[in-house]
Amino acid sequence: MKKINYLDLQKSNNSLIKIFNKKISSFFSKGTFILGDEVRKFEKKFSLFSCSKYAIGVGSGLDALILLLKTQDLKKNDEVIVQANSYIATAICVDHVGAKLKFVDCCEDNFGMDIQDLKKKINKKTKIIIPTSLYGIAPKVTELNEIAKKFNLKIIEDASQSHGINLFSQIDKKNNYQTPWIGSTFSFYPTKNLGGFGDGGCVITNSKIIKNNIYSLRNYGQSNQEKRYNKLGFNSRLDELQATLLIEKLKKIKKWNKIREKLANIYFDNLEFNTNIILVNRKLNINSRWHVFPIRVKNGKRDKLKKYLSDNKILTNIHYDLALHKQPYYLKRFKNISLPNSEKFSKQLLSLPLDHINTQKQIIYICDKINNFFKKY
Repeated sequence: MKKINYLDLQKSNNSLIKIFNKKISSFFSKGTFILGDEVRKFEKKFSLFSCSKYAIGVGSGLDALILLLKTQDLKKNDEVIVQANSYIATAICVDHVGAKLKFVDCCEDNFGMDIQDLKKKINKKTKIIIPTSLYGIAPKVTELNEIAKKFNLKIIEDASQSHGINLFSQIDKKNNYQTPWIGSTFSFYPTKNLGGFGDGGCVITNSKIIKNNIYSLRNYGQSNQEKRYNKLGFNSRLDELQATLLIEKLKKIKKWNKIREKLANIYFDNLEFNTNIILVNRKLNINSRWHVFPIRVKNGKRDKLKKYLSDNKILTNIHYDLALHKQPYYLKRFKNISLPNSEKFSKQLLSLPLDHINTQKQIIYICDKINNFFKKY
């Protein structure tokens, strides 16, 4: 077996290289580079793909979170609850808008917000919860909506790893746009299932007010009238070139996600009986898009397994090796809180290769090596 990279972006993009070159040539001949037809076309297609009324392209996944929060006019003591096992962007967006950050623990079956811990953390100051569809695994949407309704909260989904799940937007539509969900944010960082060729992001929402607000915020605070600015805005626009190329990838994403799902099932079939590792609950996660296939390695053997796989030409990754409240930026502020699952999982989690270019043979080989490791150690 040849070396299996954790991710091979060059090979992943090879099937589209001819159409990319054609699109790039056409792009330069048009001479429109900022907020042109390609961005508008992509926004329309992505909103349809995401089962939402509107999609607004922005500069990055972090910008998407910040701009969506900015539309909510949060005050200094307003609290936003974030799960501690997410990526740093999910937390620092709260600091960027001047609100008060509060961390909640994660659960075992899908790495989403721990519902019981969430209920304990909510108080009169809580305004928004930001669940993360981590690793492409769907959150507990029904339960989160019920909690948000009960406590009069709003929900923003960090969907940067889950292009194509869209449960919040679908349920919102079915309920005549009357759920607590106000929007989801996406990243088009190159490693994502729908990855671009640099930074890029998007907000989806069913609210026309939020859509128009972000249109303004992303473009320096410009009003509908040209060269008139009525708010403190940002320079956060999805590039025309990124939009051009993402349109082509969007045509393939459903097929690619299906391949990821099939490969994930091979992992489950070959690893779910290994008592040395813990997988997410397979039955509860049928809607997942498997941006990452995570395993939890028991008995402190995660790093040893990682090295063993590397020695056998299998490269892996770790998402993430520190819970957010343990990051240096937050350590002093949150030194007295304990979030046992987030802390434990950061020492156990190992991400296995999973991409639409991987083969069934490769996945079976990886599983065999993992099972062989535990026979030896």
